[in-house]
Amino acid sequence: MSHSNMFVKKLYIDKFRNLNDIEIPVAKRLTIISGHNGIGKSNILSLISSGSGTKKFKAQNGQSFHPEFYDFFHINESELNDDYKCFLEYVNNPKDPSDSSYHFCKSLTLKDDSNSNRAIRIIPRTSNYLDDSKTVKETQSEVKEKLNIGPDARVPMPTIYLSLSRLYPLGESDAKTSALNKSSRIISNQGHEEYRTWYNSVLKKSIASDVDSLSIIKKHKIEKTSYYMDISSATSLTQSIGQDNLGNIISALVDFFVISKDPEYQGGILCIDEVDVSLHPYAQLKLMELLVKLSDELNLQVIVSTHSLTILKEILRLQKSNPELYKLVYLKDPIAPFISEVDNYKSLKADLFIESNPVLPKVKIYFEDPSTNRLFSLLIGAAQRLGILESSFNLSKYDIVDVQLGCDNLLKLNEKDSYFNNVCIVLDGDARSKTKVKVSENLSFTPLLRSLSTRNTEPNVVFLPNYFPPESYLYRILYDYFIRDNQTFWRSLDRNPETTHYTKRYVEEHLILDSKNFDNDDLRNISEDLFTFAEKTDIIYSYYSEEDKSQELSKFITSFVEGLKILEKRLYAARY
Repeated sequence: MSHSNMFVKKLYIDKFRNLNDIEIPVAKRLTIISGHNGIGKSNILSLISSGSGTKKFKAQNGQSFHPEFYDFFHINESELNDDYKCFLEYVNNPKDPSDSSYHFCKSLTLKDDSNSNRAIRIIPRTSNYLDDSKTVKETQSEVKEKLNIGPDARVPMPTIYLSLSRLYPLGESDAKTSALNKSSRIISNQGHEEYRTWYNSVLKKSIASDVDSLSIIKKHKIEKTSYYMDISSATSLTQSIGQDNLGNIISALVDFFVISKDPEYQGGILCIDEVDVSLHPYAQLKLMELLVKLSDELNLQVIVSTHSLTILKEILRLQKSNPELYKLVYLKDPIAPFISEVDNYKSLKADLFIESNPVLPKVKIYFEDPSTNRLFSLLIGAAQRLGILESSFNLSKYDIVDVQLGCDNLLKLNEKDSYFNNVCIVLDGDARSKTKVKVSENLSFTPLLRSLSTRNTEPNVVFLPNYFPPESYLYRILYDYFIRDNQTFWRSLDRNPETTHYTKRYVEEHLILDSKNFDNDDLRNISEDLFTFAEKTDIIYSYYSEEDKSQELSKFITSFVEGLKILEKRLYAARY
């Protein structure tokens, strides 16, 4: 049976982080993943792209068709014990119509390669998940015989995953451009012509018809490359976030176009996180039209995430006409995520928008990384219990985005593109000052901390309390409670069956570091333990209930709420 038309059909998530017992259907052409944020949509895209890939093809700009999960997301060592179970179902349609389609499955398992200077990564292992009447070994032998896919090998479909890191500002990324030779494979295959045509189909008249040179842009700070043709309104390093976003998407499509000329090419997978970023609604619609067209012409499965109502309205229309080719996967409830069967625009709009003012979209809250988000939730909960923040405040009214770009990158995005002036950016406490503070030297409120000041930023940028990243912030509070005679707190833990084992002796043996010279990198090794302790014991609430500490939390909440009010007014005035 030959590889004539292989595609991914479904992602089964028994357990992965906060996702449990979920089936993600994947359409043959275009799948849109949307819904409440902070729910794991980026993880879903990366999981889908982790099962396939090939090193047989190589793009002209050096990018591979073989994405690795660890290039986009960090997997903590503690997660190796979390019994994650995810499965990707694939279908192979034979060339001979008399042969039946063949379904097989890959289990996405974690492998710790950190000892060999590689990160914890995902290995796609052939599984008997679809048919447990066969043993795993029998299934692996069968798949190897029928499709020549090894037990631990990826499904050989060229795959590209475009993460949010593609948005790193060109002017701040030490970017360099180099012109491609006219004899290069991409130009000899008319890839530059397609680039110009496709780019102009989304942003009209951007590239003049007489422009025929194609360059490679390399963002050295993040090791990302894309193609570029001269734009009428900007240079390669002064183009907007929206133009750069589109350029990255078109570059990936051109890469697929070039390898589609190879007789062994049988289709591929393109995953794009936040496909609509900084694009006008009309441009979003034209981009959708282009993706629909090219997914068919290039035999691509395109899977993207978005919150754009323009795109969601269009995918609902397409899904109604052909649900096998086009699919909306809409996720609800960040605490216990599930797929909602939304099939009409009115229901979708009501869920995404604030009902009392349907022309006002949700404010997006961008977090530096998942740890920022997790600590933020603890602070919000404590503030509500202490009466610092109204109990009616509901985070589900806002779109939560973990971008994992780092504080400097997010601050630069806020400076360089007006789109990011209309989102709330929450950064770790260590981003508050350009002076970096070592936690082991500042376990108490030292004179150094008193001398620090908060850097000047726009009101949409908020810093978590104090001057430390989340792990160091939690460790300082835990250490303070450990060395102080706070019997009320420790004895309260004994009254709760879930926390009775958290004695000072336990904390000393498992959470207090022996070394006197450590930094936040050391604390990341116990990050999960620190967060679990804080979540189960309510130590943040206890800490800020002390009169001399509460002002710190009040300042943070005031800054955050005032920033949200400003953003809501901006969005209302803009009539988004």
